[in-house]
Amino acid sequence: LASPVKRYVDQVTRMAETQNTKLLILRKQLQEKEELLQARKAHKRGKRVRLEGTFVYSTQDVLDVAREVETKLVAKRPRGRPRKRPVEEVEEEEDAEVLGNSSSASDNELVDYVARRTRSKRVGSDLLAH
Repeated sequence: LASPVKRYVDQVTRMAETQNTKLLILRKQLQEKEELLQARKAHKRGKRVRLEGTFVYSTQDVLDVAREVETKLVAKRPRGRPRKRPVEEVEEEEDAEVLGNSSSASDNELVDYVARRTRSKRVGSDLLAH
């Protein structure tokens, strides 16, 4: 029986099924994203994690756990001032001789200098510009 009412019912049923499927997919994606965010926010170490699952806290137990966790953190922390990398001196005379063999005109123009390698990336290009 191919009546207009039956066709309408089939269309509405198909539309409801597709909408339900889309809704399920969106809910699943939302749940996965929320789990990811909660995993990022969750504490992985420290006093709270150590005390997790304990329902009755005595002051001494809490203090012992706090001291233990803080000593681990202090032992892990680097001491003293942060040190700069040692300065390496590189003589450019050797490079100038190698370049001079390939072109004799540039040999007279090259100036001997000592380049210091530091953290700055501009040092090498600044020295070549002079």
